[in-house]
Amino acid sequence: MSRQKALVIVGGGASGLMAALSASIQCREMHANLPIIVLEKGSRVGKKLLATGNGRCNLSNLKASPERYHGKHPNFCRTALSIFSPSTTVGFFGKLGLLCRVEGENLVYPYCEQASAVLDCLRFACERMGVRIRCDAQVQAIQRRKNGFSVVLSNDTVDCQSVILAAGGMASPQLSSGDDGYRLAKSLGHNCTPLFPALVPVRTDPACTRPLKGIRVKGTASLMQGQTSLRTEKGEIQFSDGSLSGISVMQLSRLVSFHKHTRILLDLMPDYSEKQVQSLLKRMQHLLQAEPAERLLSGLLNKRVGQTLVKQTVSLSCPIGNISPAELENIGCRIKAWEFPVLGVGNWKNAQVTAGGLDTNEFDSQTMASRLIPGFYATGEVLDIDGDCGGFNLQWAWSSGHLAGRCAVLYLLGRTQA
Repeated sequence: MSRQKALVIVGGGASGLMAALSASIQCREMHANLPIIVLEKGSRVGKKLLATGNGRCNLSNLKASPERYHGKHPNFCRTALSIFSPSTTVGFFGKLGLLCRVEGENLVYPYCEQASAVLDCLRFACERMGVRIRCDAQVQAIQRRKNGFSVVLSNDTVDCQSVILAAGGMASPQLSSGDDGYRLAKSLGHNCTPLFPALVPVRTDPACTRPLKGIRVKGTASLMQGQTSLRTEKGEIQFSDGSLSGISVMQLSRLVSFHKHTRILLDLMPDYSEKQVQSLLKRMQHLLQAEPAERLLSGLLNKRVGQTLVKQTVSLSCPIGNISPAELENIGCRIKAWEFPVLGVGNWKNAQVTAGGLDTNEFDSQTMASRLIPGFYATGEVLDIDGDCGGFNLQWAWSSGHLAGRCAVLYLLGRTQA
């Protein structure tokens, strides 16, 4: 049994490793020597980090602000994001030896396009700073003691004065995620809001998507409830067997869990008005009168997408010249508002992030410290904060982890402010 006084970080993901580094840097600045221990239940740290951005790791977004985050109290993230902003994040990783680049809509990637480079920078920095990382260290319980905590493992107990809970959420359980963080926090008296998969494919009628399995297109996706548009997103749309995904659809998935009787409308030509689309179709009909209907949209849309869409109105073998004005108008309407019934969302295995989490009312946004238990902190996905797709969730991990690590050291050294 270990009796050393220390800062223990439960979880070796993005926010946990950042918390460890931030705490180490704070110790060095204050000429303190506090043991910092990361306990990771998996066989290695950062498994989920390696999978982000399809292995490229979209590590931040330059437009990260509270407006791009969700939860019962999304403004909770404001202080952490202002202290450790996206530009600060890029500079921080630059000092660790990682060159970054900005792509598209303010997306930040490592220049080498390898998530492993991001993880290596964190791991090697932790080694240099003397952080102790223990893998295959499943935390069974966190028990309060007179002068701190006992962190109970299957075959060991670590005594410490402060604990940072960075155990992640329910999303992607195959990457060492799970309900450990919520269970541990609840045992200490904290409450948790309902949990839902977010940034996850949206389930629909398989008959609607099966012919298009694997196809990706650009367009807009709108989540509709009755005649009300709950949200519209522009970007990639991917068809799967029984689901829609891609960034634009996955951005809508959080709302699906909170609203019933919805449907998704796809606009496959968002740069054109419905009137312009109808004019294009009339022109195509004039040019291709003797051709079969399966070729009507071949110059406008993905071939299989166009054929599937046309087939819902007329036979593919029908001569284009024989398509009636009403049928042609119907095809144009589908191009601009192709309807898919919403049957729910995918499971945790397919989710990128967890919606819901530990009630942020019970934590101090200025420090990430528990309002209920002195010396206890929480960071990242385990809290009731989740961001949009595009680097926002990793930025929250960096920002909250940095603030928690820094403030935990100040607490241990008798200070109270960051």
